[in-house]
Amino acid sequence: MFQVPPAVFAALPTPCLVLAAEAPEYAVVAVNAAFGRLVPGAEETLLHGSAAAAFPGPKALLDASLAQVIATKQAHTLPVQAYRQPSTAATRYGRPENTPVLTEAGEVAYVLHTVVEVPALPHGAGLPDHPEAVVVFDLAGIARRANDRLEQLTQLPNEALLGQHFSRFIAPNDRERVAEHFRQAAQGQPQHYMAQSSPVAGRRLQLRLMTLPQILDGEIVGVYAIAQDVTERWETNRAMIEREHRFRVAFDSIADVIFIVDVHPDGGYSFNNVNRAFAATTGLPVEQVVGRNVAEIIPESALQLVLGNYAEAIRSRQRVMWEETSDYPSGQITGEVSVTPVFDDNGRCSQLIGIVHDLTAQRQADTRQKKMAQEMSRQNSDLQQFTYIVSHNLRAPLANAKGFASLLTRVDKDSEVFSTSLTNLQTSLQQLDGIMQDVTDILSIRDKQKAFGKPETVSLAAACQQACRSLEKALQESHGTVNMAISEDLLLQGNRAYLYSIFYNLLSNAIKYRAAERPLVVDIEAHAEGASLALTIADNGLGFEQGPSDKDVFQLYQRFHTGPEGRGIGLFLVKAHVEAMGGTIEVRSQVNQGSCFAIRFN
Repeated sequence: MFQVPPAVFAALPTPCLVLAAEAPEYAVVAVNAAFGRLVPGAEETLLHGSAAAAFPGPKALLDASLAQVIATKQAHTLPVQAYRQPSTAATRYGRPENTPVLTEAGEVAYVLHTVVEVPALPHGAGLPDHPEAVVVFDLAGIARRANDRLEQLTQLPNEALLGQHFSRFIAPNDRERVAEHFRQAAQGQPQHYMAQSSPVAGRRLQLRLMTLPQILDGEIVGVYAIAQDVTERWETNRAMIEREHRFRVAFDSIADVIFIVDVHPDGGYSFNNVNRAFAATTGLPVEQVVGRNVAEIIPESALQLVLGNYAEAIRSRQRVMWEETSDYPSGQITGEVSVTPVFDDNGRCSQLIGIVHDLTAQRQADTRQKKMAQEMSRQNSDLQQFTYIVSHNLRAPLANAKGFASLLTRVDKDSEVFSTSLTNLQTSLQQLDGIMQDVTDILSIRDKQKAFGKPETVSLAAACQQACRSLEKALQESHGTVNMAISEDLLLQGNRAYLYSIFYNLLSNAIKYRAAERPLVVDIEAHAEGASLALTIADNGLGFEQGPSDKDVFQLYQRFHTGPEGRGIGLFLVKAHVEAMGGTIEVRSQVNQGSCFAIRFN
């Protein structure tokens, strides 16, 4: 049973029935008070009866509409019907509509039958007194009667207009659309629409039209057309639309970001408008920005700076400029921002007009140029040092080789001097070969650094363990101990071979320059510090006396001990590999205490 709260039904101003969705009777299960006023006594006589008893038209017409609604599960509107009032002999006209009521499963359980009263003008009622132009057309569309307001509208006598088809009054481009509205009105459905008139006194009028069925004894016998001249208002609106369009085109064609911010009395700010450049630069769609609070759009890192400059522009009543870097969906944006306050007639700042000149590309180019200059300066310094050291190191063995070679040509081949000189010549050539091998190795490292491509994910613990295995024999012979405190899941975006080289060279140096009077202990620790990774490698070896700068330690061919044999390029390689992965390295050392290398990767 369909249950309807009486208070709800009583409050509905539209005449309404609830019908069971069961043919052929479609029984009435609920009647509201408004329907009782449309059909007196309906609440008593219609309830539980057939729906046909509530419909003044043919039963077949109602049945077809209800069957269609149940089949399609969509509303259907019927032609205008005449509802006679027996007590007053009056007739009211209404347009019935059937709407399906669905269950949770999507099936039609009931049909809501409503009646919208048609505001039809009575046949023959006082047209001359109507404030707007009124024309009565027959169903063929021929003008039969009109009031005096039509003469004022058309500036033609009504005698010249009567007997003409309605299309005579309408501009050619609108005739087909107006004809459709006329047909709808002739079928009992009131129409409201805009159309352009045919030329009147040299110009076309913009008309707001309403067409209504003319009903006599329940039958539609014609159509009333009520016309209101809205040309002046339409032209004003069109001019405003055209100005708005021109402004929008200009607004969106500007390359710089432009935004308009509304200033609220409570001190808040919201975006009133932004141009396309704003969307293209930030990656935020225009519709996602307009109407939103500034605090919802501006990144938190820059919000206080922005709000402070807004307040300063309002306080100083002048334009305020600043440079701002913020992260948006499109990436990090750097721009030169300016806001200019706009004041209303009461002296209150109502809006801020903002312009942002995008400096992102310029700042990125500046950063790249600065990095390139720094890199070139560093490479030039390295090249000068490399050239000086190599030439210096080559000089002695080359001079010795030349001397011994010259001596060999002047002494007896069987003499001791010849034998000694030959041995010394071989030693000098070996030294030259070692230096040339160093040159080859260093140039190879430089080439590999330039070709350093996409970083890979490397486990620090795995790289350290690999270096320890490579030096396992040397550690055992030196009775050395390596204490590694590196989490297995501590990862670095870098180069696996470079990390291995860093661990290998620092461990190798610790073994080579250990203190004879105590067992070697090497402590290796690594941990994350925010977005950085800190790595320390400390030993208790011989240590060395540091100069005024840590950088001297990592110079090519730099040696601090005369005892153990070494080439003086190990720390140079460590520093080169650390910097190739974007890191830095520092050292602290004390003689006979040991050394500690601190490496940081960003």
